[in-house]
Amino acid sequence: MNRKTIAPIALIFLVGVFALMLITFEPASKKKHTDNSKQGFLGPTPRRYVWSYFKRNFLRTSFYTDLASKKGDLFWKVKTEGKIKSGAVMDRFGNVYVGSTDSTVYCISPEGAKKWQYKTDGEIWTFAALSTDKVLYVGCNDKKLHAISFEGAPKWKFETAGEIKSSAGIDKYGDVYFGSDDGKFYAVDKKGKEIFQIDTKSKVSTSPTLGINNDIIFGTESGEVYCIDQDGKTVWTFKAGKGVVSTAAASFKQGVYFGSLDGYLYAVDFDGNLKWKFKTGGEIVSSPAVGKDGNIIVGSNDGTLYAVDINGKKVWEYKTGGAITSSPAISGDGTAYFGSKDGKIYAVKDGNLLWEYKTEGPVDSSPSIGSEGEVYVGSDDGYLYAFKDRPAKSTGTVQATEATGTSTGK
Repeated sequence: MNRKTIAPIALIFLVGVFALMLITFEPASKKKHTDNSKQGFLGPTPRRYVWSYFKRNFLRTSFYTDLASKKGDLFWKVKTEGKIKSGAVMDRFGNVYVGSTDSTVYCISPEGAKKWQYKTDGEIWTFAALSTDKVLYVGCNDKKLHAISFEGAPKWKFETAGEIKSSAGIDKYGDVYFGSDDGKFYAVDKKGKEIFQIDTKSKVSTSPTLGINNDIIFGTESGEVYCIDQDGKTVWTFKAGKGVVSTAAASFKQGVYFGSLDGYLYAVDFDGNLKWKFKTGGEIVSSPAVGKDGNIIVGSNDGTLYAVDINGKKVWEYKTGGAITSSPAISGDGTAYFGSKDGKIYAVKDGNLLWEYKTEGPVDSSPSIGSEGEVYVGSDDGYLYAFKDRPAKSTGTVQATEATGTSTGK
């Protein structure tokens, strides 16, 4: 075989090899992957982090961009041995974490099965805060901040001199911020080492809120609202008429909103100057939420949920049969989910009732919204409730799965 014959054959061979390489080394984005999740190789499909803090995020807006339960179908309910005063947060796999006054943190699967329990030495009135390195931080009436792994193992504890009713916040460096009934506001790093403390000389039961320039905002039971930088230095303070136990919500376009025991909803700018205040008929313990339309929604102990526009004018109101200390959550279409001391969980849009669900105790717990539109909320009856709408073609009675069996829901 001469060189003239060999050359075309070699060229054809090289083209064939190159084509085979293109097929074999297809771009990763176009490859067809085998789903091994059923064999447990990849595990459950990750979801987005949706509600990993009290009021969803460090801005404490309680706003979720997608839709949530429109019909109030009960998906499941899980019983604890105490009252649920706080509420639930979820990790990216849909696992739900909630504390109870039975001194226990529960991890519950997306389907409503108890996975593990973590026991503390005091009642839990706070939401857990979930970090991206798979740690949850929970304040407790045993005066400690507990750092717990996503598998339920203790990592460390940070002790204060007072009960902790302030749900923690976490910054982008992993530092953790929270208040205590000892009158101090704390910052600790991810290993549990103190960074700084601020002595306010008044109980701090509000949760920290992220403001402009990464400043931290929190209120005290003396009525003082603080804005500090991440070194713990005071940027400004604001004095409300009475105590502030309502956690602030921050909107970068509008300012900071919080309620007070004087019955007013306050709006201040990011320099701490009063913009306006709106009067309700009772103390405000509920923490405000901010919808995509900019309206601020908050409950009052007069039993009314109020929607107020960015100028401080009432847009609508909805009256319940009891005081509202629950902090509302807002879905993408503007539906507000909240509880009342009348024992009911409500879904209200534009001042109109979409659905309600009656529990066997007052509902001080604040709702959270899951990545698939679930609404989670607790009650003093000890149950954590999960609502998730059935397909439209489904009919009949909703069967609410419990960790201990099955019960009939609404």
